[in-house]
Amino acid sequence: MTARPTVVHVVWEMNYGGIETLVRELCQWQSAHGAEPAIIETGPATGQMAAELRTLGLAVYQCPLNPKRSFVSRLSTLLRTIKPLAVHHHCFGTAFLAAFAARLAGVPCTVETAHSLNAYSLRTWREKRRVWIGCLFSRLITHRVAVSHAVRECMPLRKRVRVVYNGVDCERFGRPRDNRLLSVWGITRPAETIVVGHIGSFREVKNHGAMLRIAADVKRRSGRPIAFVCAGDGERFSKIGAEVHARGLERSVLLLGIYQNIPEFLGCCDLFFMPSKYEGLPMACIEAMAASVVPVVSDVAGLSEVVCDDTVGRKFPLDKENLAVEAILELAESAELRRQLGVSARERASSVFSLDACGRAYNQLYGLR
Repeated sequence: MTARPTVVHVVWEMNYGGIETLVRELCQWQSAHGAEPAIIETGPATGQMAAELRTLGLAVYQCPLNPKRSFVSRLSTLLRTIKPLAVHHHCFGTAFLAAFAARLAGVPCTVETAHSLNAYSLRTWREKRRVWIGCLFSRLITHRVAVSHAVRECMPLRKRVRVVYNGVDCERFGRPRDNRLLSVWGITRPAETIVVGHIGSFREVKNHGAMLRIAADVKRRSGRPIAFVCAGDGERFSKIGAEVHARGLERSVLLLGIYQNIPEFLGCCDLFFMPSKYEGLPMACIEAMAASVVPVVSDVAGLSEVVCDDTVGRKFPLDKENLAVEAILELAESAELRRQLGVSARERASSVFSLDACGRAYNQLYGLR
């Protein structure tokens, strides 16, 4: 019996986030399509998803970046043990190191996927050095990929870069709303409340401060209950929680922390809100569209490639938060408009951002058919 080809994904840590969600989805798709996926974490700790992934039969290895002097040697030794057909790295900071280790281990194919605009910022000397060292060693990488055209435009040596959109399994989404779950969350009038969902790590780029200002204006102007419900965790979680309390928004903004069952969460949402300062290609927004939840998002790079026009959602400039308020109020008042846009949003998610198309594109790069 012929052994199934192994594809190794190299990530920082498998915590709950957009990159990690894509890696998990790809691993499950690859496992169902004849490959043997595995994951190597290079961070200092085991990620929150690791135990879940192992129950799904996926191998998760640790190879911490530090001490850096021995990282390439340790990683190449691990790769010789695994013997993969391809190494696919998703963390820019160690991409060229992982490619070097793969070359030493005799791995025939390496793929680098750039997920973020911020990875290629050149604000400091150290960031410039990191990017240009990556360029110097980029020839070690067989295929360079960007998750969006916006990310590709930020990358040096972009002629070698192709775009592969993130993909989601749309069949997992579209669950009916469960008002009992809203009561558990603390929403007192679940049948009447418009739920505006948000999924994202609590970092500066996600712009939760703008969300609170917009939620306060929506509360002041709306004639019906509207609740902003946020799933996620991160460095600013406590600070945003304190600001919710200071603004008196405890009943209008609910912070749930990490929420593992995203299809269940989105099934309870009427709208999806993402006021980010920038994005690569947000998995959470694509998942919301797959669940027929209408997105209201900032008109910034990455997000604009997902929410292409007003037939699938609403966009607003970052400096015009009043337009976000108007969009939320308009959609809150019209169930028929939400239904129409939700149908179009799901159609776009399934046609442009399908997991099958994403998986097949990467399989082609790996040399699998």
